[in-house]
Amino acid sequence: MLDLSYNRLTHLPALPSTLKWLSIVGNKMIVKERMFERLENLGILSTNTPFMCCVKPASVSDNNCIQTQLSLIKCYYLNCKSEVDAISSCSALIGSTVLRVCLWMIGISAFIGNLVVIVYRLFLDRKNMKKNYSLFTLNLAISDLLMAIYLLIIGIIDVYYNGVYAWNDQGWRKSILCTIAGVLSTVSSEMSTFVILLVTLDRLIGVMFPLSRLSRGEKSWRLALTACMLMWIVSITFAVIPILTMQSYFNGEFYSQSGVCLALPLTGVEQPGTEYSFAVFVCLNSFLFIVIFIGQICIYKSLRKSGRNITSSQSRQRERSVSTTLLFVVMTDFCCWFPIGVMGILSVYGIPIPNEVYAWVMVFVLPINAAINPFLYTASAVLRKRRYRVR
Repeated sequence: MLDLSYNRLTHLPALPSTLKWLSIVGNKMIVKERMFERLENLGILSTNTPFMCCVKPASVSDNNCIQTQLSLIKCYYLNCKSEVDAISSCSALIGSTVLRVCLWMIGISAFIGNLVVIVYRLFLDRKNMKKNYSLFTLNLAISDLLMAIYLLIIGIIDVYYNGVYAWNDQGWRKSILCTIAGVLSTVSSEMSTFVILLVTLDRLIGVMFPLSRLSRGEKSWRLALTACMLMWIVSITFAVIPILTMQSYFNGEFYSQSGVCLALPLTGVEQPGTEYSFAVFVCLNSFLFIVIFIGQICIYKSLRKSGRNITSSQSRQRERSVSTTLLFVVMTDFCCWFPIGVMGILSVYGIPIPNEVYAWVMVFVLPINAAINPFLYTASAVLRKRRYRVR
């Protein structure tokens, strides 16, 4: 038995071939394909380096390659069990074929859909760009396009490292491209939430205070533009704080905690920046969603109340369509952020999250809104316009 845990080793030293049990937990070793080839008698290997078990000697069974944070002696008495990566496998960044297909479908749909929305708002519907709703929709499409770019980056890297991902995992996680992908995802998710909040507040003012100066005119549009710029600054600030400041806290590893370059606090494992991630992704977004939810309820009730005084069937239909769109906005946001909030709270209390659930939330649930929003905010509006023209 040899315990080399927490010795700041960067490579495996020459070891006797008679070794039976080896612990290399807590070192900064790089995974190499044949790094254990001389240890033909090794029976048990303990490590906390991701995917080190992918290059274990043939003499070490899958059950005896232990992925753990504990040293050899503690593992001996506590009967350690291996921790498996929730998303990646030895051969691929996205280990599940179903998840891989979903990632590409969402990424391509979100990219095309939001690009169409941006072109439509800037060129085909340019006369309405002085309206708050069009301005908010444009900003939402830009933020969702960033999420699409993030998904395509992850998908391309998955294809690039297909079959050899295990010994490229650490290099990928520490790369500039992974950091950029993480920043894009964070900016996109936060900005999308902020835009929906702004849309809700704008609609709330317009419905409940239709004669207010804040609900119409050039002043209202300038205020909306200022609010969008401010939200972009806040979102970008949240995303770049982990890479530009407080490195003694983040250790430069905030976006390298997973192969998909996200730092959601859902695993229960203490990582650099866990508290920051919990505060932003769980606490802040939960608060914003509560405000959005309350605002949408107030809008819906106000529309129903005012709808009783509308005699035109076309006007009633228009108001009903707006109410339905707002309801779908609440539902899709709820479906995306509610699971993340619940999982974040459960992880704080040490309740384990199944790997399958964690993987689906990271790859499918979080970015799905980026593909849905173009239809909810623009396609539905275009269809309503055509319907009214026909009538």
